[in-house]
Amino acid sequence: MNLTQLVKRLWTVYEEKGIARCRYNALEHIVTFIKDKYPMVESDISILRTVEKNQMKAAYEQAKSNNRLNGAEKQAINDIYKNLIEIGAERMEEKKILTENRKTKVEDNQCQCLPPFVDADSEILVLGTMPGKQSLQTGKYYSNARNSFWKIIRDLFNDGEEFKDYQDKCDCLKDNHIALWDVLATCEREGSLDENIKTEMPNDIAGLLQEYPNIKRVVFNGKKPKEKFAQDIKCEPLTAPSTSGANTIPYKDKLESWKEFLIIKSK
Repeated sequence: MNLTQLVKRLWTVYEEKGIARCRYNALEHIVTFIKDKYPMVESDISILRTVEKNQMKAAYEQAKSNNRLNGAEKQAINDIYKNLIEIGAERMEEKKILTENRKTKVEDNQCQCLPPFVDADSEILVLGTMPGKQSLQTGKYYSNARNSFWKIIRDLFNDGEEFKDYQDKCDCLKDNHIALWDVLATCEREGSLDENIKTEMPNDIAGLLQEYPNIKRVVFNGKKPKEKFAQDIKCEPLTAPSTSGANTIPYKDKLESWKEFLIIKSK
């Protein structure tokens, strides 16, 4: 950023805050002084970071023949240095984002499942294949708004009332003894579709069931996790319609099917 851009940035702030005109005038005088004393700043204001704020005030005061700075001039210099700090922070954040984006591009197709959502009271285990891209990014199961899983849980167990937040959703699952996990521990996948999965490694579902013996029913969320599953477990897994937005069967049909699988009659 150059000096002209910094001035425009400050003017915008002044206009938004309704700053008095004397601050504009003070800023113009100080900018003129800076151009004369530090000509390189016109093309790159980062050079000003080598000059401390108090040094700048003293140098400007000296240029005024040792006349003391008035309030508007002091504040204008403070504004310049405050924005230098903000601009520096913004550049650091931009670099961080660029670095993360590069990292994401390299690792974008590498997927690792979320931890199992389960406790000692769980009775039903719902298994997906691998969380979608949004879920992996947020660390929250079924984060894609097009996925109807939480809508089904809402209508079956929350009287159709919207959940306040993700914790509210999780509490509802716990209250109804429902656990979540996925068939795959890791895989390569472009995007979120199961059809794009390759180089996969399974989760130890059988081991989880041994650790949580109260689980008496396993429900696959669609046909794909069932196709990927190849472990000996005591209960016969059931297959519900996929809640993915890619599954275009009517919602009411999904809801009726999931109702059969998620409500244990003996409870």
